[in-house]
Amino acid sequence: MVIEVAKLGKTVGLKGFLKLHNLTDFPEQFKKNSSYETKAGVLTIESISAKKDEVKFFGYDTKEDASKLVNLILLAEKEQSEKSCQLKEGEFFWYDIVGLDVYESDIFIGTVKDIERYPLEDHLQIQCSQEIVQRKKVKRLLLPYNKTKILKVDLDAKMILVVGALEIIDIIGS
Repeated sequence: MVIEVAKLGKTVGLKGFLKLHNLTDFPEQFKKNSSYETKAGVLTIESISAKKDEVKFFGYDTKEDASKLVNLILLAEKEQSEKSCQLKEGEFFWYDIVGLDVYESDIFIGTVKDIERYPLEDHLQIQCSQEIVQRKKVKRLLLPYNKTKILKVDLDAKMILVVGALEIIDIIGS
């Protein structure tokens, strides 16, 4: 499985650096000699800024050379990302969360279809169950991914236990 890890932005300076827009929560994966697939082929990092927001690739030594890479997406193998990113207790990769079933108590709310990233916190995009769609006319729910709403993530059981989702559904479905 290949995942998007960053997007290359505008050139910075004259020596081939580009703005790096990290699409993950793990800037530590971007380091010297790390390689990433792109539409333009494999790119290998020659240098990265201390803040990990500017990057230079081998073979792209001028602003003109680097400008050919603007807007490219850096891709990494799932295994590569897992190896270079250290998860803390209670942290998960997004691809482990997408597809899990969401329950509040013993009520099936729906299935996580995506994770939407907002400045203050991420939200689970949940496709509501048929029962909720029929009863409350709510097809999709955005649930904040935080400690007050997410009680437990169980990857083995492929489920997430939440609190407050039914309350949100009642508000938007009335």
